[in-house]
Amino acid sequence: IAESANADLLAFYKRLIAIRRSIGDALNGSRVTLIADAVHYAYGYYAAAGDRFDGELALLVLINHAPESHTFSLDVAGGWHDLFSANRYKEGQALNIRLAPYGGTVLLRSLET
Repeated sequence: IAESANADLLAFYKRLIAIRRSIGDALNGSRVTLIADAVHYAYGYYAAAGDRFDGELALLVLINHAPESHTFSLDVAGGWHDLFSANRYKEGQALNIRLAPYGGTVLLRSLET
Protein backbone atom coordinates (compact mmCIF):
# COMPACT_ATOMS: atom_id res chain seq x y z
CA ILE A 1 0.00 0.00 0.00
CA ALA A 2 2.83 2.42 0.83
CA GLU A 3 4.43 1.91 -2.59
CA SER A 4 1.11 2.64 -4.29
CA ALA A 5 0.61 5.80 -2.25
CA ASN A 6 4.15 6.94 -3.00
CA ALA A 7 3.63 6.28 -6.72
CA ASP A 8 0.38 8.27 -6.67
CA LEU A 9 2.03 11.15 -4.83
CA LEU A 10 4.97 11.15 -7.23
CA ALA A 11 2.59 11.22 -10.23
CA PHE A 12 0.69 14.12 -8.65
CA TYR A 13 3.87 16.15 -8.12
CA LYS A 14 5.02 15.45 -11.67
CA ARG A 15 1.68 16.77 -12.90
CA LEU A 16 2.04 19.89 -10.75
CA ILE A 17 5.51 20.52 -12.15
CA ALA A 18 4.27 20.13 -15.74
CA ILE A 19 1.40 22.55 -15.08
CA ARG A 20 3.75 25.05 -13.43
CA ARG A 21 6.05 24.98 -16.44
CA SER A 22 3.15 25.58 -18.85
CA ILE A 23 1.70 28.56 -16.93
CA GLY A 24 4.81 30.07 -15.37
CA ASP A 25 4.53 33.37 -17.25
CA ALA A 26 1.04 33.99 -15.89
CA LEU A 27 2.04 33.04 -12.34
CA ASN A 28 4.89 35.55 -12.53
CA GLY A 29 2.69 38.28 -14.08
CA SER A 30 -0.10 40.45 -12.70
CA ARG A 31 -2.59 39.16 -10.13
CA VAL A 32 -5.98 40.32 -8.95
CA THR A 33 -7.76 38.79 -5.96
CA LEU A 34 -11.29 37.72 -6.89
CA ILE A 35 -12.36 36.03 -3.66
CA ALA A 36 -11.01 36.32 -0.13
CA ASP A 37 -13.67 34.77 2.08
CA ALA A 38 -12.45 34.41 5.67
CA VAL A 39 -15.73 32.82 6.80
CA HIS A 40 -15.57 29.92 4.31
CA TYR A 41 -11.76 29.85 4.02
CA ALA A 42 -12.01 30.34 0.25
CA TYR A 43 -9.51 32.23 -1.86
CA GLY A 44 -9.26 32.82 -5.58
CA TYR A 45 -7.22 35.01 -7.86
CA TYR A 46 -6.85 35.82 -11.52
CA ALA A 47 -3.36 35.96 -13.02
CA ALA A 48 -2.09 36.97 -16.43
CA ALA A 49 1.25 37.15 -18.18
CA GLY A 50 2.66 40.66 -18.19
CA ASP A 51 0.74 43.58 -16.74
CA ARG A 52 -2.40 43.30 -18.87
CA PHE A 53 -5.39 41.03 -18.28
CA ASP A 54 -6.46 40.84 -21.92
CA GLY A 55 -3.53 38.72 -23.09
CA GLU A 56 -3.74 35.12 -24.20
CA LEU A 57 -2.17 33.47 -21.15
CA ALA A 58 -4.47 33.91 -18.16
CA LEU A 59 -5.56 31.67 -15.33
CA LEU A 60 -7.74 31.38 -12.27
CA VAL A 61 -6.42 29.80 -9.10
CA LEU A 62 -9.05 28.63 -6.60
CA ILE A 63 -8.29 27.32 -3.10
CA ASN A 64 -10.67 25.87 -0.53
CA HIS A 65 -8.94 25.76 2.84
CA ALA A 66 -11.98 24.55 4.77
CA PRO A 67 -12.92 21.13 6.17
CA GLU A 68 -16.06 21.10 3.99
CA SER A 69 -16.69 21.44 0.25
CA HIS A 70 -17.10 24.91 -1.23
CA THR A 71 -18.59 26.10 -4.52
CA PHE A 72 -16.99 29.05 -6.27
CA SER A 73 -19.45 30.99 -8.45
CA LEU A 74 -17.52 33.37 -10.68
CA ASP A 75 -18.54 35.86 -13.32
CA VAL A 76 -15.45 35.98 -15.51
CA ALA A 77 -15.28 36.45 -19.26
CA GLY A 78 -13.96 33.80 -21.60
CA GLY A 79 -13.84 30.07 -21.86
CA TRP A 80 -11.86 28.12 -19.24
CA HIS A 81 -10.17 24.72 -18.98
CA ASP A 82 -9.67 23.11 -15.56
CA LEU A 83 -6.11 21.73 -15.57
CA PHE A 84 -6.86 19.15 -12.86
CA SER A 85 -10.30 17.82 -13.77
CA ALA A 86 -10.12 18.51 -17.54
CA ASN A 87 -13.59 20.14 -17.35
CA ARG A 88 -14.16 22.84 -19.94
CA TYR A 89 -16.35 25.91 -19.51
CA LYS A 90 -17.42 27.71 -22.68
CA GLU A 91 -17.74 31.45 -23.13
CA GLY A 92 -21.00 32.58 -21.56
CA GLN A 93 -21.34 29.42 -19.45
CA ALA A 94 -21.71 29.87 -15.69
CA LEU A 95 -18.49 29.15 -13.87
CA ASN A 96 -19.50 27.16 -10.78
CA ILE A 97 -16.64 25.09 -9.44
CA ARG A 98 -17.09 22.83 -6.43
CA LEU A 99 -13.91 22.02 -4.56
CA ALA A 100 -13.41 19.26 -2.04
CA PRO A 101 -12.27 20.09 1.50
CA TYR A 102 -8.73 21.49 1.44
CA GLY A 103 -8.81 21.31 -2.36
CA GLY A 104 -7.72 23.62 -5.10
CA THR A 105 -7.58 23.92 -8.85
CA VAL A 106 -6.15 25.97 -11.68
CA LEU A 107 -8.18 27.03 -14.71
CA LEU A 108 -6.50 28.18 -17.90
CA ARG A 109 -8.20 30.60 -20.25
CA SER A 110 -9.27 28.74 -23.36
CA LEU A 111 -9.10 30.51 -26.70
CA GLU A 112 -11.79 28.16 -28.01
CA THR A 113 -15.36 29.46 -27.91
